[in-house]
Amino acid sequence: MRSLLHRGRTLLLTLLSTLLVCGLSACTTVATTYYAPRCFTELVTASGLKADTAHAALPVEGTAGAWVAYGNQEGGKLDIANGRARAINGIGETCERWQEEAKKKAEKKPWWRRVFG
Repeated sequence: MRSLLHRGRTLLLTLLSTLLVCGLSACTTVATTYYAPRCFTELVTASGLKADTAHAALPVEGTAGAWVAYGNQEGGKLDIANGRARAINGIGETCERWQEEAKKKAEKKPWWRRVFG
């Protein structure tokens, strides 16, 4: 009979300590979404970079000068499209940097501030 009580108490203590350890280990993970803004899609949408770059209008005349002008205009549109790609990459890098900074800032807090703060 004493052995059953000892086993029950040991089982209960094991379960309680497991719950305590699991609870504390779950609290040590830092969720950066609480500290960093969800910026990438919001910034890309707000800047209008999701919109397509329109092509230059085809020339009405069949002269060489009109086609050269069309080529120059189309090249300008390509420059605009390349600028958009660079801007989107810059926004992505900025968002990643902000999230890393927020994560480092959150991890600097003591564990009790991360859990209860």
